[in-house]
Amino acid sequence: MNSPIARVPAAWYPSPGTPAWLTDRPISRLGDHPAQPAGTTGQPLRERRANVVGAYVANSVSWWRASAESLDGSTTAGLRGVLALNVPLLAWVVAVLNGAVGCSGWACSIATFGDRPWLLLGLAGGCVAGLTASAVVTRGLTRAGALPLGVMGMSGLAGVIAPLGVIAVAVIVVVVVGCALALFAFFVDRF
Repeated sequence: MNSPIARVPAAWYPSPGTPAWLTDRPISRLGDHPAQPAGTTGQPLRERRANVVGAYVANSVSWWRASAESLDGSTTAGLRGVLALNVPLLAWVVAVLNGAVGCSGWACSIATFGDRPWLLLGLAGGCVAGLTASAVVTRGLTRAGALPLGVMGMSGLAGVIAPLGVIAVAVIVVVVVGCALALFAFFVDRF
């Protein structure tokens, strides 16, 4: 036999369980490929491109109509923790701005981002307001569509940034106290 098909090795033939779109000749399987929209076989390339974009637009969902998805327990716990951290911080900065609590010196300057308590008020207040409003709409921060998820993300980001000044002061105090205790232990041990 001199036909080209007879000379194809047996290893090139498909196994019994191989899907049909892998076994057909390349030109005949264009419409069967899962990545290609149905109904595009045999159409000119320009029409296929228009159909791909049209199929994508027809199957896409706008941000306003996106379905609510359940959030992980760790995400919910993290957002609730950020909210719980920012509520007392917001109360403290409101008290500082009203003059009920004194705030001066290097510690206050670091905690309020360089003596800018209004910035701290905006970050902590935005976090508390955004996460509280989102909690009402999202069943306690457990389910979210696109818009509430965006609000929760921005509020959470503001809530993470807001206490950084207070955390920096706490770290400085811990390091200074640790160094003082280490020096004290060194001198007690030596003398």
